[in-house]
Amino acid sequence: MTQQHDSHNPITSSSKNDIPTNRQLITEGSISMLYPKDVVFYNPVQVQNRDLSIIMIQMYAERHYKRMMLSIQKKKILKNEREKMKNQKDGGSKKGKKPQMDMKEVEEQLSIYEQSVDWKKVILSGKNACTIDGGSDSSFKGIRILDALAASGLRSLRYYKELMPTKLIDSITINDLDEAAVDLAKENIEYNDLIHALQDHRDDNNQSATTNHNEAHQREIHLKNEDATHLMYMSRQK
Repeated sequence: MTQQHDSHNPITSSSKNDIPTNRQLITEGSISMLYPKDVVFYNPVQVQNRDLSIIMIQMYAERHYKRMMLSIQKKKILKNEREKMKNQKDGGSKKGKKPQMDMKEVEEQLSIYEQSVDWKKVILSGKNACTIDGGSDSSFKGIRILDALAASGLRSLRYYKELMPTKLIDSITINDLDEAAVDLAKENIEYNDLIHALQDHRDDNNQSATTNHNEAHQREIHLKNEDATHLMYMSRQK
């Protein structure tokens, strides 16, 4: 039986029947990791850092989504206001006096909309394209996370499992220049039953994991064995 504990008190266990003899089991948060025995891969000092980073990314992703939805709604309001101005002009407003858009009115409408939406309910809905008062998040792709120095991938896998709902996160890239670390990350992706989301970019015959995804948005795990500096630079081009 796997031992359970909270992420602030990580423990190791060798009681799981399918744990190889050269591995030890460490559980942190929602992820159980297999690590080589007597090899330094796991850093318990960073548990709090990983916990806090999950909280901060969750907050950022939620606020980013809300900003996107407000932007969509503002465009809708502006479109309606332009239609009103056009109708006023076609209706024969006084000669020489062009209709002016009232930006204060636009902001007031946007504020009313923002206050009327149950954002917590919307964000937790988990839908890929929910509609709110005529606005759609179909253009929202979620944020992409790059763990450029991932080592065993523990942090990345916790992000995958613990950042909710799925639609807020588009993909998570696990990268390390040490091939042994990347191999260990893949081993733990399989151990945590996340192989359905994996795209291993080291494999020339890699088939996109999206072929197995259903219609609902499914975040992906990209596995890479590249130079971190180069990868961070190239990720800015996307």
